[in-house]
Amino acid sequence: MFPAELAGVRRSRGVSQKKLAADIHVNPSDLSRLEHGTRLLPRRDLIDAVCVALNLNPDAAAKLKWAGAHDRLMACMAVEEIPLSAARAVSACLCALRTLSDSEAAGLAAYLGEIARSKALLSNLTVDSQVGTFSPPNPKERA
Repeated sequence: MFPAELAGVRRSRGVSQKKLAADIHVNPSDLSRLEHGTRLLPRRDLIDAVCVALNLNPDAAAKLKWAGAHDRLMACMAVEEIPLSAARAVSACLCALRTLSDSEAAGLAAYLGEIARSKALLSNLTVDSQVGTFSPPNPKERA
């Protein structure tokens, strides 16, 4: 997300990589790697410097900062060996949250909480393979 956002905002301002790199005091090849996603994620202070150098309005700056935060979170999940399917789900939720109002976001959080509770209940059910029915666990078997 961040590489595309950075490249897009730079191009939309008509600024070359070389000029932006000089303005934010980084090597042009480092900026190129940032835009292609082949370099480690940028520090927040570097993103702030880009926002200033490109004279981004608050909305554009927030979008660039959000993309950087998103990608840092995804990188942390990779380091922690979170399954890719889970990381993709988190990414999708984060992207959806950007478009939701506070009350809609609260509703989504509640809904996801219900899914987690339902999953916990489902995992406690047992299957009687001979009859093909589900039944809750026997409380006496837990003791």
